[in-house]
Order: sequence, then C-alpha cells, then structure tokens
Amino acid sequence: MATKAPFDLRQHLEVETPEHVVLDLEIAGVGSRLLAAVIDSAIVTTIMVAGGLLAAVLAGLGLIPRHGGAWLAAVAVGLAFALGNGYC
Repeated sequence: MATKAPFDLRQHLEVETPEHVVLDLEIAGVGSRLLAAVIDSAIVTTIMVAGGLLAAVLAGLGLIPRHGGAWLAAVAVGLAFALGNGYC
C-alpha cells in the first residue's frame, strides 16, 4: 500500500461493499465542478442556438410560418425549458 503525503488535501470517501471490497473514491472539488458546469452550459447553449437557427432556416424556406403566433412561441419556450431542466 502506498503512503500518502502529509500535505495531500484531496478528500476521499471509502465505501465497503457487502462483498468486503473497499472502494476509494476521490470527491470532486470546486474546480472540477465549475468546469463541468461550464461544459454543460456550453452544450445546452449550443443546442438551443442550433434549434433557433434551424427554426429560422425552416421559416425562410416556408416550411413553418414566419409569424406562428402564440402556439409556436409556447412550443419554443416549452422545448427550451425541457432542455434546460432535463439535461442534467
């Protein structure tokens, strides 16, 4: 078994399974959680922008009405809400 340095500030969680196997898990710090949040936000933003561009192209081709009214806005808001809250 390797010895740990006294200045190691990483937090670990040891879990013993019913089969007596010890799992040593490193707990994520603030930096890795922040990076994950930035990556998730970039993915959601990219999907939303791509959806908006797709809707603009389809409206330009005449496949969906340019002035769709309240129902089209409601569908767009509902999809954005579902994507933003359902992604994580």
